[in-house]
Amino acid sequence: MYCFSQKGYTETAYMQDLHRFSEIQLDSLWEYCPGIDSSKGFKIEKANTVSLRNEKNLSLDWNGTGWFKKLFVVPDSLRGKPVLCWIGQFGASEIYLDGQLVKSYGVINSDFKQGNYVIPRGPFLVQLDHRVSHTWTVLYSNRKTYTQVVTENLNGFWLLMATESRLSIKQDVIANHSIISFSLIFSFAIFFFCVFLFYPNRKSSLLTSIFLLDFACIFLSIYISEGTVDIYNYIIYYKLWKSFVIALNFILIITINTLYYGKWIKRNWFILLGMSLTVLLIWLVPKLWSFAPVVLLLLWVESIRISIVGIKHQKPGFWILLIGILVGMFFFFFFIDNTFGYFDFFNVSLFQKSGRLLSDLLNPLMFALQLAWEFGSSNRRLQDKLGEVQVLSASNLAKELEKQQILASQNETLEREVFERTNSLNQSLEHLQATQKQLVQSEKMASLGELTAGIAHEIQNPLNFVNNFSELSNELIAEMNGELDKGYTKSAKLIAEDIRLNLEKINHHGKRADAIVKGMIQHSRGGSGEKEPTNINALAKEWLQLSYSGYCAKEKDFNAVVKTDFDPSIKEINVIPQEIGRVLLNIYNNAYYAMSVEAIAKKETGYTPMIVVRTKQYIDKVEITVSDNGGGIPQIVLEKIFQPFFTTKPTGQGTGLGLSLSYDIIKTHGGEIEVVSTAETGTSFIIHIPYS
Repeated sequence: MYCFSQKGYTETAYMQDLHRFSEIQLDSLWEYCPGIDSSKGFKIEKANTVSLRNEKNLSLDWNGTGWFKKLFVVPDSLRGKPVLCWIGQFGASEIYLDGQLVKSYGVINSDFKQGNYVIPRGPFLVQLDHRVSHTWTVLYSNRKTYTQVVTENLNGFWLLMATESRLSIKQDVIANHSIISFSLIFSFAIFFFCVFLFYPNRKSSLLTSIFLLDFACIFLSIYISEGTVDIYNYIIYYKLWKSFVIALNFILIITINTLYYGKWIKRNWFILLGMSLTVLLIWLVPKLWSFAPVVLLLLWVESIRISIVGIKHQKPGFWILLIGILVGMFFFFFFIDNTFGYFDFFNVSLFQKSGRLLSDLLNPLMFALQLAWEFGSSNRRLQDKLGEVQVLSASNLAKELEKQQILASQNETLEREVFERTNSLNQSLEHLQATQKQLVQSEKMASLGELTAGIAHEIQNPLNFVNNFSELSNELIAEMNGELDKGYTKSAKLIAEDIRLNLEKINHHGKRADAIVKGMIQHSRGGSGEKEPTNINALAKEWLQLSYSGYCAKEKDFNAVVKTDFDPSIKEINVIPQEIGRVLLNIYNNAYYAMSVEAIAKKETGYTPMIVVRTKQYIDKVEITVSDNGGGIPQIVLEKIFQPFFTTKPTGQGTGLGLSLSYDIIKTHGGEIEVVSTAETGTSFIIHIPYS
């Protein structure tokens, strides 16, 4: 518990300590009595004498409420005059002059929870008579404050008297200074932010703006705290002020680092983390604020170190930063003395009157001058470069004139040579164009020849069979007629049976040729039907049964295991069912053929042919997979499998158009078809058909 008297407290001292009343030098004693009983307060029997110079004496029965009494000898200048009195406190008080209540602040209650505790923000007027001495009696309580805010060192009260004219002139000096400093520094912050907007590559401008914004917030928190009467709001503003003070010096190091390197560096993240932890500790453990001067000094020393390194490496304007930081250190000692009372030998009054505004504007002016020096240095470098460019330009111009003279003398010769070569090139170009047309025509004929050769190769075999059996049938008819003329009816019937067999073979190979021609026609014209909603599962199953039945009818000894795995959730899809059925039929038949060949090759191994058909629904498409366990398809064959007329089947068993036609049909439907084949597992054809 501190209580401050007014004896020996001059107006000059008041003006020095108006904003830090807890640090007034004291040289008098108050009589003290604990409790709230007024009879004890005015009589104060066996009172304790409180020495204001020794904190150990403050433990005398103090429970948060007590009476204080002081006999005051009135100076001649104040006798019989009205005077303004000012009490500074963090609690509630009742002030008595010669036993008469003259002012009360807040409400003192025996139940501290019902008390009202405030911070006075203005003086009160009392009228002194012509007596030589008066008695001040103060009932003071900060019990609730200490109970609820035990982390803050909330000092007691002080009492000040001054003439009305003197006090009224000076009482708003703190608020006016704070708002002026805030306005000026905030303007500088806006200026540097605009510099960053105009020149985003200079990241230090943004950090400088943040630094100055933090600095401006220090004065804003002072201004707001000086206007609040609520103790708890004051504590919050005071903590904010401490946070801004600590953060300011961390941001200063980050800003100088960014100025030095020209970019944000990893080290800044650690500094930012240290700042956050320090501010958090100050909020959680306010007593650590007593170590703030040490932390601040370390941060300033680091700033000085970086500035010196920048000067050694000739960074523009870093000498301005160093001077600014050193001058700031000078003012920083006043800050320490003003806040913590560590020193007594500085003329604080001189500092507040003449140097305070300079101290406030030091940081923005320091960075503004550094920015001006940096841009000035850049301008000087640009001017030097411009001078070098001008010299080089003059030299290049002279060389260019010389070259132009040489070129002018060679222009006529070059133009003549160019004209001759142009005529020669025109002739060559015409010859090349004619040759190109011939090559294109030759390529077309070669392609047509390859196509014609493929068609002829496929049709030649059935036609040869038809021609051969036709000639043989003619010979047999002549022989049969001879036998009939001789009356050998039985022999004629045998010959007629041979003719019938030949005709069946002629019919078979004729149909074979017809199938080849129809396949070519289907391949050339594509689909002609219309799309309609189709059940893919039903379509796949139907053609699977038809294909298996047809293949078994042709190959009497062939048997296979047929498995299906249809996705029942598949919706109907718009396709041309005849064309999709043709694709499936072709793939099924190829699978049966591959498995029948493998069955012959592995007849002694117990090989069982098996075909598996699966369907699966995706979000935007349907997948059909046809897998067999045949011998697989070599990689070299896979690359050509969808080419027209390409087939691996023996002559007479395939046209080579089935898979090519199937590929075109699936593409027409907007889908895809792919083949996966290995010698161990067989072959899988995977078809994707989109819903749209």
